[in-house]
Amino acid sequence: MRAAPTVGMLCSWCVGVMCSGCADVGEVRSGSGIEGPGHYELLRIFEVAGRQGIATDGKRYYNSGSTALYVYSKDGELLRENPEPFIYVEKPANHIGDISVHEGELFAGIECFEDGRGADIQIAVYDAETLRYKKSVDWQPDSGQLARTSHQVS
Repeated sequence: MRAAPTVGMLCSWCVGVMCSGCADVGEVRSGSGIEGPGHYELLRIFEVAGRQGIATDGKRYYNSGSTALYVYSKDGELLRENPEPFIYVEKPANHIGDISVHEGELFAGIECFEDGRGADIQIAVYDAETLRYKKSVDWQPDSGQLARTSHQVS
């Protein structure tokens, strides 16, 4: 049995959908108006610089491009950016995937992506306030985190 979606899940989904094609961030509000519980209203949309990932801590929006990190106010003001997120990373890296934020830290899947292949896959941890690199956690191939399927291109 699947759990009913929560407002947070739906807000994350709505923001993600709006970002995926046009790099706009939208904010939604739940309501119990004429449509009843579960009705959501789009409050605003604003353009963000990155096209890779979006996360929120409820106070700010964090955004990633393939080679940069950004943080925006809830009103869409760019508060901080890190245009060189790989500068202190020990292993080679040139691409940021999706991001997540938790308890003051921004987590980013990063890798060295060349010729259609990713190598040195790791999770980079950044300070959510400053966007400064803190550390990386290596991906362990034997952990089962990734599984090869017949649908993957060699």
